[in-house]
Amino acid sequence: MTETFRGACLGVDRGQVEAARALSLKRHQIFRYVRLPQMWRLALPNFGNHMLSIMKDTALVSIIGLEEILFVAKMANSLIHRPLLLYMTIALIYLAMTTVITLAVGWLEQRANRHLRGAR
Repeated sequence: MTETFRGACLGVDRGQVEAARALSLKRHQIFRYVRLPQMWRLALPNFGNHMLSIMKDTALVSIIGLEEILFVAKMANSLIHRPLLLYMTIALIYLAMTTVITLAVGWLEQRANRHLRGAR
């Protein structure tokens, strides 16, 4: 994910930073008021993809990791022998979690790009 933010930071127009320096803004002010808002807007789509990938592929958060949930379902299936019910429940849980992440990132993207709506 650091490459996402690094690339977004490099994507900020150098002229913007030079203009901020010409206004004698300090380094932290340049970062806070010029770089961060622009790089956040550029990094959000890729950040959302990374979040979904982390949730799907890894067990960093073992409570919501897909592999962990499927393992628990397999263990429960050996007890109650109702695989369709278990796996449909897992699918709905996974769908709910990915939907929340997708909606949150979409809302953040809209918020980050709100200044572009008036430019059309």
